[in-house]
Amino acid sequence: MKSIIIFSAAALFSSARAHITMQSPIPYNELYDTAPLNPTGSDFPCKKGGAGYTAKGGGNATVGEPLQLSFHGSADHNGGSCQIVLSKDDFASLAPTSKFKVIYSIMGGCPGISGTENTYSVPIPSEVPSGSYTLGWTWFNKIGNREMYMNCATMAISGGKGSDADFASLPDMAVYNIKSVNDCGTSETADVQFPEPGKYVLTGPGFTPKPPTGSCASGGSGAPVAPGTSTGGGSVVPGGPSSTPGGSPTTSNPGAGSTGSFDDGQYHPSGPGTGKASASVKVPAATTLMTSTTASPTVEASNPAIATSTASSPATPANGTPEPTGGYIGKTPASPAAGSSGASPIAPPATGAGQACPTNGAVVCSPDGKQFGLCNFGKVQFMAVAAGTKCTDGKVVGRRARKIRYFV
Repeated sequence: MKSIIIFSAAALFSSARAHITMQSPIPYNELYDTAPLNPTGSDFPCKKGGAGYTAKGGGNATVGEPLQLSFHGSADHNGGSCQIVLSKDDFASLAPTSKFKVIYSIMGGCPGISGTENTYSVPIPSEVPSGSYTLGWTWFNKIGNREMYMNCATMAISGGKGSDADFASLPDMAVYNIKSVNDCGTSETADVQFPEPGKYVLTGPGFTPKPPTGSCASGGSGAPVAPGTSTGGGSVVPGGPSSTPGGSPTTSNPGAGSTGSFDDGQYHPSGPGTGKASASVKVPAATTLMTSTTASPTVEASNPAIATSTASSPATPANGTPEPTGGYIGKTPASPAAGSSGASPIAPPATGAGQACPTNGAVVCSPDGKQFGLCNFGKVQFMAVAAGTKCTDGKVVGRRARKIRYFV
């Protein structure tokens, strides 16, 4: 009887661990953070209010240096899109009205694919002042029920020279599939493309972008309107870090919104503004993305081929704090695999009205496959694909890498 009880407990523990949860930084009472948020919003944000929920764990970070973000579990739902966010509210004061600001967005392949979770090097940007924060990781899964996952941890950040106004300028956290917050949702089999991804953006392997659904797509503007937003594209396999952005030329959004209440899927606790007839998207002169070029489907055994790349030198903003370099460093960092090549920055899209396209939300490839863009309100702004990749049939794909076998 004792052995049966022990086995049952082990099976239960294994089942709980099957869900993806943040491993580092250590989240609040990690055993209760493996399931998604309740779609009613009863445990939003951070699953606060769950049984046995306590403020344990946490970590430290320094502005200008990357924070390592890792996960455990195996039910990765074929990836999806994630955001790393910060709130000035501590554990005791966390509430549905808490404001979370985006410091990093990952679109596609997050937190992993096929049972292999990735490790990310998350830059702490110069806009973040020193202080105590709640760090949140949010995840919108690609396959399965339409859900929102959120793990949180206490985070002490030092070395910051940013002001409260700088921090407030960061975009608000995206919230989808939570009925008490908004009408916004996500599409199954697609990676949600955040309207306001923030300054640092990374795309993962198999990135299949679609904008949020519901009032996010039709009400208000249906597109980013806040200043300081950025866009980018490409595909990343484990090992390709992202680079730091440069300037911010602005391109106009061809879509016209309604005059009803604005709802872009970003969480505005203080209340959203009104819709606008037009909107703008700021695009970095040097995009925040760098990619590597091995094709993961050709890799055998448990460890994927890891391709490493060199990021550009970090820029130094006006406040004197160097901008960190973030990246997608894979589960098991290693030397560059045979047949892989280094990453190179993706060129920004050209300014202008954009080329006509038939289907909103669809990925559009240029005739030569060297550029791609997302169809938005009948127009597409092309940007160059990553080195070693091409756009074909609505997907950005890498060159086939030769088969690599691992022996352990």
